[in-house]
Amino acid sequence: MNEPKVTVFLSTYNQVKYIRKALDSIFMQETSFPYEVVVADDYSTDGTRDVILEYQEKYPGLITILSNKDKTVPYAMNIGIEHAKGEYIIRLDAHAEYKP
Repeated sequence: MNEPKVTVFLSTYNQVKYIRKALDSIFMQETSFPYEVVVADDYSTDGTRDVILEYQEKYPGLITILSNKDKTVPYAMNIGIEHAKGEYIIRLDAHAEYKP
């Protein structure tokens, strides 16, 4: 695979209710350039990590999982940026739910 043009960075902790929607929203995009997904998971205990692993298997080579036990959001952002290979970085939150 070519070096990614874009890195999508997602930080998460215990967001099993939202993680599928977040990951699906990434993988349903149609692009003409290579991309990667970097997920910083703070050792979720609700099954979030299992879902991420499922997607990692479904999309081999596209998802990198970082673990950041008991760290802050700024720490997760920094570690995500350190591991990003893309020229551009997009941050996506897994926990937002739209309620009109």
